[in-house]
Amino acid sequence: MENIIVPSWPGIHHEKPSVYFTNHDIDFVLGEQEKIADWIRETIEEEGFQLGRIDYIFCSDNYLLEINRKHLGHDDFTDIITFPLEENPVTGG
Repeated sequence: MENIIVPSWPGIHHEKPSVYFTNHDIDFVLGEQEKIADWIRETIEEEGFQLGRIDYIFCSDNYLLEINRKHLGHDDFTDIITFPLEENPVTGG
């Protein structure tokens, strides 16, 4: 498999540790984003970890399927895709 290139999401080049919410190919906008981001940051710290970067991307099934095909070589639907951005990341999927 070829090297996986992380898609260019809005804000991907920001160095500041944070939580980002974006949407693609749908009309959904998450409410109370700052409140949710604060809760995520606090939970990570309470568990003894340090926040790097988390992107929540809300998108259509077709958009997600295209990412699966392009970056992971899968031709099926998934709920979550993770892309490690460092050598030893904590990831979920």
